Amino acid sequence: MAGAGYAAKLKAIQSIGKLKTSDQIEFTRVEVTNNVFGLGYKKAPSCAHFMIRGLKNEEICFPCIPQNSDWLNTFSHNGQIWQAEYIGSGSSPYINNPNLKTFDKNLKKNVFGKYKSKSGKVFYRFVGVYKFIGSQGTILIHEKICDWVKI
Repeated sequence: MAGAGYAAKLKAIQSIGKLKTSDQIEFTRVEVTNNVFGLGYKKAPSCAHFMIRGLKNEEICFPCIPQNSDWLNTFSHNGQIWQAEYIGSGSSPYINNPNLKTFDKNLKKNVFGKYKSKSGKVFYRFVGVYKFIGSQGTILIHEKICDWVKI
């Protein structure tokens, strides 16, 4: 996040042209939308996921790790599988949807996990690019397809 260390890391990543999961750089939402994807937002959208302007089948996702009031997000030990379990009290358009078998099959999800430090600071870290592969009850299952994103 903003500061000398952040600026140097970001410049190095930009010179290579891609952000990798191993880079372990911390971002704010607006830094993700602007510095990674070059979208030019003054304020990043507050929703948990949104389509990337100008790209048909890509979105940016900001799941809370491990959970918020509606979703419990877990990743396999090696990070290859991301499961998003609906734990909310209301209904979700993603759960018990007869069209779920074809839902999101071609959509690439650029996932930046939302974390909170012990001091309470919220930050986002790139965890990979995922695609939806199926569901089990109230759990949406995604598989990692890439551990880097072009910037």
